[in-house]
Amino acid sequence: GLNSTPTAEPTDASALSWVTDKLAAEFQAYDCANPENDASKAPKDQPLIACNPAGTEKYILGPVELDGSSITDATAGMNTQNGQWVVNVVFDADGAKTFGEVSQRLYAYTQAGTTPQNRFAFVLDGRVISAPSMNSWDTWKPRIM
Repeated sequence: GLNSTPTAEPTDASALSWVTDKLAAEFQAYDCANPENDASKAPKDQPLIACNPAGTEKYILGPVELDGSSITDATAGMNTQNGQWVVNVVFDADGAKTFGEVSQRLYAYTQAGTTPQNRFAFVLDGRVISAPSMNSWDTWKPRIM
């Protein structure tokens, strides 16, 4: 069968070594329309395949690094520079620290031109509701545009 063990120890959730031959084959065959494919049931400490709500985009995601339990507040707002809606998210101290570390790592991918590894996926009920590129990093007041 196909290799299901990373060829090198992943250094973080963005490491490409998570993508084994088996996971790559599963991704190619993955059907977002199949109701049996439910990413919400995947183990949090393993990579997973998830789709956007419309089922038109699929993603290989690294293990969960930050979950909703660290969010203390979220509000809708308007970006005063471009008039687009944003979601302002506030994390508890541990969540802010983790988000800062993750966003700094993803921003380094953006600066290096490494896509799609520079994207941060927001997953709700097993669906990727947003996966923006990390265009800056801020440990205390993240905005989702």
